[in-house]
Amino acid sequence: MKLPEALHPLFHRYDPQHLDVERNASLIIGTILQLGRWNDIEWCFETYGWERIRAWITSPQANGVLAPAVESFWTLILLGSPRTTPPLGSGNTIRSVPAPEWWPDDMNFPPT
Repeated sequence: MKLPEALHPLFHRYDPQHLDVERNASLIIGTILQLGRWNDIEWCFETYGWERIRAWITSPQANGVLAPAVESFWTLILLGSPRTTPPLGSGNTIRSVPAPEWWPDDMNFPPT
């Protein structure tokens, strides 16, 4: 089954003509939950059903697909409590990189 034309603007990174509703369900569900308008979301739930969307949001395929606020919203709706996927590898931590020997001491950050 082909993706309805009304949903094509959501898939600007892909060729929506080649998306199949069943074969590309994971991509379609995630994109609609992230970017969809009310009519798009209604179509998604009518097409895939609550159980399939609930299964998708708890699967590893969904990790990092939705923005944290969006993921929190949809997990609250679908699972009854909000959750967000932790950042991969704690990439937001400050890393200490040693300065080369020729680097002036007063330019170190953080100051030693």
